[in-house]
Amino acid sequence: MAGRPETFTPAAPPVDEKIQMKEPGKTLMGVDRIEEGYAILIPEDDPEEIIHVPLRYLPGVREGDIVECIFRRDEVATREARDRIGRIRERLVYREEV
Repeated sequence: MAGRPETFTPAAPPVDEKIQMKEPGKTLMGVDRIEEGYAILIPEDDPEEIIHVPLRYLPGVREGDIVECIFRRDEVATREARDRIGRIRERLVYREEV
């Protein structure tokens, strides 16, 4: 139409791109079923993957629920664990040398 600027409406990104835009280490998973004390989770971004999680980590979850899972490296805990293991190794080496 003359005199009216054209508007551009971007198409919604494909599902895979939406998933990639999420915070790294964060994903949604569907609870497929509950078996022998485990929730069987299916990641939204990789439906071929199956993850077994003990129910004690997912209190109150039921089949069909969607859970948000966040995985982050804990730098402080990692450093503390490495330091602790290093001290144990030093004691073991010293013990072998004596």
